Amino acid sequence: MMLTLDQIQTLLQQKIGAPLARREQTLTWCASAADGFDVVLTQTTKKLILSYGEWSDWYLPDNAQMAAQDFLQGLSDQVRVVVTSRGGVDYQWRLESWVEGEWMWGSTVMVPNLRLWRRKQMRIVQNRLFQGPAPQVETVLED
Repeated sequence: MMLTLDQIQTLLQQKIGAPLARREQTLTWCASAADGFDVVLTQTTKKLILSYGEWSDWYLPDNAQMAAQDFLQGLSDQVRVVVTSRGGVDYQWRLESWVEGEWMWGSTVMVPNLRLWRRKQMRIVQNRLFQGPAPQVETVLED
């Protein structure tokens, strides 16, 4: 179902119980803890881009409901991002989801890092607005 960004914002705010920051075509939930990550949804003319910190994925406009659901999932303790750095520079972000009692790897976003001789460090960032699975997005809005 194709939804406008205004409709997505309304659905998300109902589930979160708080307003989202909005700037033009971007919705942002700012991490509430130092070990969390911002969740951002940006609408372009051809796609929706969802970001968990530096990790990102995109959705076609007719998958807006899935993008909204994944936005909420990023606020739960069921999703985390493993950040890898070398020499104090982050260069890899791997999405992991809690499935049937274990962390399952998802997609990875990387940028080149020329500090390969430096010690590798990994840290986990995770939001905890929702404990357990995020609430389901039900689209009852009409175009």
